[in-house]
Order: sequence, then structure tokens, then C-alpha cells
Amino acid sequence: MTTLLVDADIICFKAAARAEEVTAFGKTVGPLEDAKADCDATIRGYEKLLGADSSVMALSCRRDNFRNDVLPSYKMGRDSSTRPEHLTALKLHLAESYPSKLFHRLEGDDVLGILQTKDDSDTIIVSEDKDLRTVPGKLYAPHRDEVGLIDITPLEANQFLMWQTICGDSTDGFKGALGVGKRSPYAEAVLAADADELWDIVTDAYASVDMTEDEAIVQARCAKILTIKHFDLFTKEVKLWTPNDLEV
Repeated sequence: MTTLLVDADIICFKAAARAEEVTAFGKTVGPLEDAKADCDATIRGYEKLLGADSSVMALSCRRDNFRNDVLPSYKMGRDSSTRPEHLTALKLHLAESYPSKLFHRLEGDDVLGILQTKDDSDTIIVSEDKDLRTVPGKLYAPHRDEVGLIDITPLEANQFLMWQTICGDSTDGFKGALGVGKRSPYAEAVLAADADELWDIVTDAYASVDMTEDEAIVQARCAKILTIKHFDLFTKEVKLWTPNDLEV
């Protein structure tokens, strides 16, 4: 049996946005029931496309985020004023209509990573968020139909994590190695490196702009999507990433 692990935040945001129309006379918002049906149709479409028997919704905890203990500026620049009107109601709909998971202080991406890696079940993450490329296992990105379903190896997941650590993510509020960009030799090298070479490339990238290994670790902890190795399902405690975790 195949189970989809669905990024509910994105499903709901897109359906809520589609329900709104801005004209010269102002904004109109369509019926909530139509937006709910939009979400359900999207999920059924993914199940049919990917041959899945069921879906689990992964939801974000918006009240707190463990990464703010690592880097206080994490996601502080996000503008909440653009949230569509039906967004909260749609998240509640999915949480009530499907099996769903939400963990205190974790983002939906973390929930997806934990569920994907907690056992040997046949699961597929469905998300447009590129950060999920740091999680080993099957991933389907709906906005990239030309790529289709991919199966990410542990090495590939670590390579992309280190790429994120070098390049940063301005949307999420962590900057990476300042001045070292996506086209740098370091960023290119890390995507092709063996496991035992990855951290050396990262620290070299940081050293090239007078940044320390400790600063690199902070950035990696912001970039790292949690897996079962980094979350205790019983105590609900996060185990922060370390360079030793690059061993595969």
C-alpha cells in the first residue's frame, strides 16, 4: 500500500488563493465549500496519479519554531498580511477529513520528513518545497511535472542539504555563506561530492568569506528538514543536526 504524505499548507494556500479574485472594484472571495472541494479534488488527483491508497496531511505549527532558538531571525521577515481569507478554515477541513499530523514547534516540512523516514512503509512526499530534497525517499513536486517522481538517496539528500547550507535561503531568513552564491565552485562541487568530502567543502566555502565552522553549523540546522533521526516521537524533542550526521 502506498501512502501520500501531503504538504497541506501548500494545498490549502493555493486553493484559498484560487477562491479570491481581485478586480478594479475590490476583492471577491468565493464560497468556502467550493474551496474545500478544490482541496479534496487536488488530493484525489494526486492519489490517482501516483497510485496511492491513502493520504496523510502534514500541518505546520505556527505558534513557535525550534529554529528560532538556533537563529532568531529565521522566517522573521515573512509577511502574514497576504494570507488568503479561507486559509485557516481549509487547514481545519483537511485536519478533520484526513489522517493528519502536527507537532509542536515543527513545520509541516519537518512532519513530512519524520513520517517519510520513521519506518519502511511505502510513502511519497507531495510538496513543491525544494527543502524536501534534503529528505531521503520518494518525492513528487507537482509544479515540476517534467521531473516526475524521484527517489532521493541518503547521499543526494545530504548533498542538497550542504548546498542549502552554502547558498542559504533568503525567504526563510538564513543567509548561508555570505557572498558565496549558487554559481560558485563550492556550490557546484558539493552536489557531486562523496559523503566524506561534503563538510570540508562547506567549511572551505565559509572560510573563503571569513566565516566560522560554528556559523556553518547554525545555517545547516536551519536548512535541515527533520527526519526520524532528529526527532524523538515519544518525548517530542528535537535532536539538532551535527556534521557527524553526514555519514551514510
